[in-house]
Amino acid sequence: MRWMSDGIPHRVRTRWNSRHGLEYSAISDKYKSNSVMPTVYFTKSRWSNFFIGAILLAVMFVLNLAVGWILFGNFGALFATGLLVFSLLTFPSIASQAVMRSYGAREISLHEAPELWQLFQRLTAAAGIKHVVELFYLPSSVPNAFAFGTDSNAAVCVSDGILRMMTARELAGILAHELAHIKNRDTSFMSLALVIRRVNGLLARIGLLVLFFGLPSFLMGGGGRGLLWAGVLLMAAPFVALLLELALSRAREFNADLTAAEITRDPLGLASALQKIESAIRRGHWWQSEIDPRTILREPTWLRTHPGTDERIKRLREIQKQIPPDVKPLLANREIHVVADSPRRRKKVSQVLLGSWR
Repeated sequence: MRWMSDGIPHRVRTRWNSRHGLEYSAISDKYKSNSVMPTVYFTKSRWSNFFIGAILLAVMFVLNLAVGWILFGNFGALFATGLLVFSLLTFPSIASQAVMRSYGAREISLHEAPELWQLFQRLTAAAGIKHVVELFYLPSSVPNAFAFGTDSNAAVCVSDGILRMMTARELAGILAHELAHIKNRDTSFMSLALVIRRVNGLLARIGLLVLFFGLPSFLMGGGGRGLLWAGVLLMAAPFVALLLELALSRAREFNADLTAAEITRDPLGLASALQKIESAIRRGHWWQSEIDPRTILREPTWLRTHPGTDERIKRLREIQKQIPPDVKPLLANREIHVVADSPRRRKKVSQVLLGSWR
């Protein structure tokens, strides 16, 4: 595997790994994108996204307190807080390898796809991630990529469909987006939101059972109106918590797009990849469009885990306007070549892993 122009970064620390052989890490600081990007704009946008996420988590926590208070007053609020803390402390830590294998993915070795590995390691270094992030391959024609874990327990998975669909520039944007999730600890954010929502649902169910079995005494005591409002709030609380969790997920996606643009210095590469994925999804629903074109993507934005593609592309184009003309993309003036040891290996890499990746 070789890069046109300046080749492999000049200062690379290597170490032996029983699974991969030689791994590239700790690439020199000249590949870190934040040293050349307009940091004022990115810092302001990042803090804005952080505050949005913090506010959403705070609202979810307050909603938990409200449900607990409806149940048992002040003691119920303390009980809800204690249950939440207990759930966070006992929340299982799942290894990223186990998660990836549960999807049917397998780890990609350095020797199977050297050009893909080199691109991934360059992006990891540009993101400033110090630990090793493992790369997995999902044998699926559906264009998809996802990340899991933080710190030393992190992995990124790409599907066969997305490898065959994307150019090197577009794939760099996709991989940078997934690495941004790891860098920004989005898994931790969403795990916290998941625990809060589950605790909220548990408390709401307990409250509804208490109201159901205590209904006769409540009615005889003349508390029918208060009982009605309590029941409505307890039934609505899990749904509101779910909407807040989805809103948090969308906010983290915007933040990952921003960080990916900072890593690659090429927001339009990610925008092009998103447009391709959106087009592939629309083609997959061609039979629906023949019956009724309005059935395509009719799901409201507030019920999605990801923002609308058009809005994401619009924001990425706005980011591009903030980048000075003298800032070059991470993959500027570079071509990628696969160097295989034998015709058999070359066939395996091109047909099984990389497909028509250009």
